[in-house]
Amino acid sequence: MARKSDIKQSLYNVQKSRVEEVLGLLRIDRDGERRRVAIGMEKRGHPTLMVLIALSSLAHLFFILIYPSSYDLKIWITAANALVSGRNFYCEALASNAFFGYPPLFAQAFLFPLALAIPPSNEFNFLLALRLVFLTFNMGTGILLWEMLGSKRPLATLWFLNPLVLGVTQYQFDSIPTFFLLLAIYALRGSAVMSSWLLGIGASLKVYPGLLLPMVIGRSRGSRGIIIASLAAISIPLISVMPFLKSECFWSLAFFLHINVGSPLMRRYAFPIAYAAILLLAYKRRLDPVKAGISIFSSFNFFYFFSLYPFPPLQYSIPLVPLLILDMSRPSSRLAKYLVYNAVWALASAVRYKATIYRYLPMPIPLELFGPLSFYCLMASLVATCVLALLGPARALERSS
Repeated sequence: MARKSDIKQSLYNVQKSRVEEVLGLLRIDRDGERRRVAIGMEKRGHPTLMVLIALSSLAHLFFILIYPSSYDLKIWITAANALVSGRNFYCEALASNAFFGYPPLFAQAFLFPLALAIPPSNEFNFLLALRLVFLTFNMGTGILLWEMLGSKRPLATLWFLNPLVLGVTQYQFDSIPTFFLLLAIYALRGSAVMSSWLLGIGASLKVYPGLLLPMVIGRSRGSRGIIIASLAAISIPLISVMPFLKSECFWSLAFFLHINVGSPLMRRYAFPIAYAAILLLAYKRRLDPVKAGISIFSSFNFFYFFSLYPFPPLQYSIPLVPLLILDMSRPSSRLAKYLVYNAVWALASAVRYKATIYRYLPMPIPLELFGPLSFYCLMASLVATCVLALLGPARALERSS
């Protein structure tokens, strides 16, 4: 009898655990062990996220109020006016020396609808609404990080309250392609095709999310999967640029401008060679997209910053932030990668932006002293980050469908 009762109890426990797993009361840890999650603990996580969103939103609003308008914001107003009038905004920008050197999707998907709702002539309200759009995508990236970090969710604070993210959001829209980049990595758990499509959207806004496409498409199953993922990746970029393929203004601003500005040698030859080498090493070591992305974007930033010294476009380092945070959540992470990179940003930003936000902060030492030193510290940090990501412990993911 005792044995029968034990068997019944065991069967009951097994069925109960299955029901709990379906209801979400049991989760699978990264090491594969099942653990019971108290409902109260799950509920307590949400107010923490709400607090982070509230604090980050307040910090963004503070920066919005005190951050002056920039050259790029003026370019967007010019493009928005051209869109509302039905003119080619690339030619309009070229005629007014406002170089709109971006793929067209940003203007088509964000500037045009916003210009219909708020006249660009009302500059303050238009730019305020545009920055609120950037803030929304920043919050979306933070929520994605919160979901992906699991038990290491407090690390999401490094995104929500990051000074680099808060500052760059006021004058650039890199928060939008970064959101699609992170969403693509999240979607890769289920489908390489969906992930490729999302990276294509990101690349239609700014080119750098497309640098991760070979790593994602390569995870497709068979030649048919690779073809479908490739078509998904180019669909949105092709549709968005199709109206401008015959426009000389488009090619002058969106393509040749980025090749010829600064030191073309660094971007025409040095980076493509480094990029090919990183891809080969990443494939050989079976790196997952997070570590591959860290090494690729660190290399991209190094060559792009070096070619544009002394005015490095710090907005291109935004996609590195969520990837470094994800890498920090792993047992084999190198904490120094993130801390060193984020620490030198405060100095590196003085190279270009010393006359904007920093004039509101007490700085006992003249900022001019930090220019060259901070730049070379940033370069060294990018090289160290790239090497650590490439040569650190690999964490391969299974192929997606």
